[in-house]
Amino acid sequence: MKISILLAMLFSASSVIAWDAKKEFTTNCATCHSIGGGDKTGPDLAGVTERREEKWLIKFIQYAPGMIDGDPEDEEYKTPDPLAVKIYKKYKPIKMTEQMLEPEQIKKLLAYIKEQSKGKTAKGKILEVK
Repeated sequence: MKISILLAMLFSASSVIAWDAKKEFTTNCATCHSIGGGDKTGPDLAGVTERREEKWLIKFIQYAPGMIDGDPEDEEYKTPDPLAVKIYKKYKPIKMTEQMLEPEQIKKLLAYIKEQSKGKTAKGKILEVK
């Protein structure tokens, strides 16, 4: 049993280490988001790590519908988040889908977005959201 748990932990850790944030962004994010290129279906993400706290971004990326609508069955998402609701109102009717990413993967994704944001400014409706 202990070996199974250890192997599961090692596999999980190696998955995060080998995980490619650029590939994740290109494959799953770039369809709806740009980094400095303006709005698409969703907001321009240039500078998002400067505008929002990491904890909030992780929570939103993992379960945007829960942040927007609330989820009484999930303690962390019981009530709608006012900022998430404001963002949704700017970009509706499309809601970002739930992402099956670990917090460490999201941190790597955010680091990639931050790196790609250098010298770029967000454009579009996201700048109207305070």
